[in-house]
Amino acid sequence: MAITHLLNAESGRIWPGDAVFCYTPGTRMELHVGVYVGVEQEVSPKDPTLAVRSVPGEPGTCPLGVAIWGTPGSYVPHLLGRRRDFRRGTGRAVVHQVADLSQSVATEHSQLPPRECGWAWPHEVFIDQTRRVRGGVPLFVRGTCAQFTEYLYEYSDLDLIVQAVTFNPREKQRIYPATQIHVFWTGRYGLRDRWDARYESYPACVFGSRSET
Repeated sequence: MAITHLLNAESGRIWPGDAVFCYTPGTRMELHVGVYVGVEQEVSPKDPTLAVRSVPGEPGTCPLGVAIWGTPGSYVPHLLGRRRDFRRGTGRAVVHQVADLSQSVATEHSQLPPRECGWAWPHEVFIDQTRRVRGGVPLFVRGTCAQFTEYLYEYSDLDLIVQAVTFNPREKQRIYPATQIHVFWTGRYGLRDRWDARYESYPACVFGSRSET
């Protein structure tokens, strides 16, 4: 399956670069997303502890960073999103590029003043075209967790959402983690649809046929 619902007692294998979602209903930010940067392993809902790089890295902090989700005081991994579309060449090496790019961005961030980078709200995203990583990728400087995840996938040639087509007309720059969950659920990568209000929240975003890849 392209998505594993640890919330529903599902288990699955995770690769570096896979997306990890935390769902905390009733809070201001019900969904949080990052990318897995640990080793390939099986993940069980009984003890899901995963190294995840996200913006912010830890609850209540702003910088980009790695946190061990599933430990006290940190986020909890509830859903895993993975691309296994081998017909498009999406094998381990391709997916690993997502994690590798996240490390390159983090290295560049370590050279910047903390006030310049990290998490930004409501939906400001800044990608610096004058600073480059990994042979020409413009540097993600600040934005939301979903914008950071989308950036990593897009510049790894694994685009999840075509933002110029699929966006909330009321908040054009915003990217919803729930929309990314929908993409993994359906396997419709490079989503190019008119806006659907169900893309805004989980579990409403889980509709359509479930993809194997």
